[in-house]
Amino acid sequence: MAARVVARSQAFETAVRRVPDVLECHLMAGTADYILKVVAEDTEDFARIHRQKLARLPGVAQMRSSFSLKPVLSTTALPV
Repeated sequence: MAARVVARSQAFETAVRRVPDVLECHLMAGTADYILKVVAEDTEDFARIHRQKLARLPGVAQMRSSFSLKPVLSTTALPV
């Protein structure tokens, strides 16, 4: 059973790397298995990406989506 889970995870990770709309993919601890940062022009474009690409990734049985309304803070600088 564990070998199947690992194989499914590896298949997902390999496939998600090929989706150009995915900017980031993180393996998570907690309720979500993975969290993806996706770029889309608008909600219609996101619906297309969701339907044609993300929903077809190996091992995907359920997805939850959230949208950023506006950036409040965005930095890559580390505190010194």
